[in-house]
Amino acid sequence: MDSFSSVISAIVNAQRQNYRQIEIKMTQGAGSSTIRRLLQRLQREGYIQAVSFVSNFNKQNKPITTYIISLKYDSNGNPAIRSFFRVSTPSRRVYVKTSSF
Repeated sequence: MDSFSSVISAIVNAQRQNYRQIEIKMTQGAGSSTIRRLLQRLQREGYIQAVSFVSNFNKQNKPITTYIISLKYDSNGNPAIRSFFRVSTPSRRVYVKTSSF
C-alpha cells in the first residue's frame, strides 16, 4: 500500500472507532508534500477539524514527519468522512476534468 492510501485508511479506520485525534508518522519522501496538501485541503473543506505537522529525526537520523490530525464529527456523533475511495491508483491511472467535481 502506498503512503497516500495508508493515510486515508488511517483516517477512515480511526473515525470508525470514534477516535478524536490520530498521529501518523512517515518518513519524508516523494509523497510527503502531496499528503500535506491533501490534509490541508480536507481541513479547508471541513472534513477534518485540524491538522498539524511536526518534523523530527528517527534513531537512524532520517527525517520523519508526524501528522497530527483532529477528526471531525457532527452533533450526532457521525464522522464527517462517511466513505472514501481512491479512483486512480499507481497501477491504474484515471484522469478526469476538474469541472466534474
